[in-house]
Amino acid sequence: MQEITFSTLGISKLLQNLNPAKACGPDQNRPIFLKELHLELAPIVQILFQRSYDAGKLPTDWTSALVTPLFKKGIKSKASYYRPISLTAHIIVNLVKHLESNNIW
Repeated sequence: MQEITFSTLGISKLLQNLNPAKACGPDQNRPIFLKELHLELAPIVQILFQRSYDAGKLPTDWTSALVTPLFKKGIKSKASYYRPISLTAHIIVNLVKHLESNNIW
């Protein structure tokens, strides 16, 4: 596996680009909180990312999702007219996007 070093600047940019209108994930962190405090949180998140990567383990909250039914169209009383939406931790979603866009994942 390729060696990765996470930078505080890169993490700060990822946090700054979060959509504040999105809902909380299972970690209960609101994106507006993460976005507004990106400079203060980036060094802490950098340590979490680096230690998680080096250990090959993720925090439990980052590996779970809240699944919610979202109505598509049709009869609201029929389950087949709903689709599942999974709310995941905002931090890990952005990490995965970054790794995938840089062909690291």
